[in-house]
Amino acid sequence: MKVCVVEQDIQGSERRGLDNPVARAIQRAVGGRWYVFGPLAYELTSPYRAASLSDEACLAGQEHQVTGAIQPFEFDLAMLYAVESENP
Repeated sequence: MKVCVVEQDIQGSERRGLDNPVARAIQRAVGGRWYVFGPLAYELTSPYRAASLSDEACLAGQEHQVTGAIQPFEFDLAMLYAVESENP
């Protein structure tokens, strides 16, 4: 699936994996709360999905974490799995 990091994702974002522009873009695209760590993204709420980021998204996220700089771009997101929680 294609996901776009837009200016809305960049403005007010942080350098950490929970509120960085890539995580915000994923949240807008598929819902839920996401944490980005390296080449992977993890949903922090049920159904606890995991996704693989494209190389471009991974590099842009790393650059943003180091320098704080990032420009709008589009990337591929591949869902890996989902685990439904038995507890509400």
